[in-house]
Amino acid sequence: MADLKSHLQTFYAQLFQITLSSSVLPRLLA
Repeated sequence: MADLKSHLQTFYAQLFQITLSSSVLPRLLA
């Protein structure tokens, strides 16, 4: 169960980074 929790944490961390970069990068490039 701990392995699943760590896997979810990694998944959400990546999802957060993708969401953050997709919202910030267009502003920086614009």
